[in-house]
Amino acid sequence: MNVSINGLFPVPVAQIEERSPTEKELSFIKDLETTNNYQNLTSKDKNVLDKEELSDLRRSIQHHIDNYFRDGLGAEKDCSLKITQSWCNYNDADQSHHLHNHPNSAVSGVYYPQADHPNDNLQFHSPLLIFNQVVQFNHKPSMFNAQGCILPVKTGTLFLFPSYLYHSVEPVPDRKSTRISLSFNTFYTGFLGKEQDLTALKIKVED
Repeated sequence: MNVSINGLFPVPVAQIEERSPTEKELSFIKDLETTNNYQNLTSKDKNVLDKEELSDLRRSIQHHIDNYFRDGLGAEKDCSLKITQSWCNYNDADQSHHLHNHPNSAVSGVYYPQADHPNDNLQFHSPLLIFNQVVQFNHKPSMFNAQGCILPVKTGTLFLFPSYLYHSVEPVPDRKSTRISLSFNTFYTGFLGKEQDLTALKIKVED
C-alpha cells in the first residue's frame, strides 16, 4: 500500500536580506512624528516611502516586489504591483504588535531599518482556520498542524507575503534597542484576466 500526504497550496512568504538603511534614511525614519497604535507606536505619516529621503529604498523594495510577483507568483507582464500606503512602527521593551492582516491590499511587506537580532522575530499565523476552531490536539508538530511560524529578523530583513496572512509581534522585555519596522501595502495595476474568459479588468493605481 502506497500512502502519501501532500502539502498543497503553500503560502508564498519571501524573506530577503536587503541592505541596512543609510544613516540619512535611518535618521529620517527615527525623526518621524508618531502616535499610539494599540501596544506600540506608529508614524502619523502613512506614505513614508513617497518621501524623497527614502526614494532609493523604495526603488530597491519595488525591485523585490516585482521579482516576487513575476517569479514567485508567475504574474503576467502586463500587470504589476504598486506600493499604496507605507508607514513605520516602533516597539520598545515590553511593547508588542497586535494580531492583524492588511485589507485592500494584494501583497504586503515589512522592512526592518533597526532590529535587535537575535531577539526580534515576526510571527505568521496559519490561514487554515479549521485548526483554530478546536482545542490543540497535536503532540507531533509538523507543517500540517502548525498554528503559526516564527521567523527571525535583523536589520535589513525584508518580508513579502499575501496581505490576507495574519501576523503579530510578541514583546521582548530585555531588548537592547527600539525595533523599527517599515510596513507597506500594494495593489494591482495594469491588465488583469482575459477577455475571452470574461475576466478582463483594467486597473490604474494613481500616483
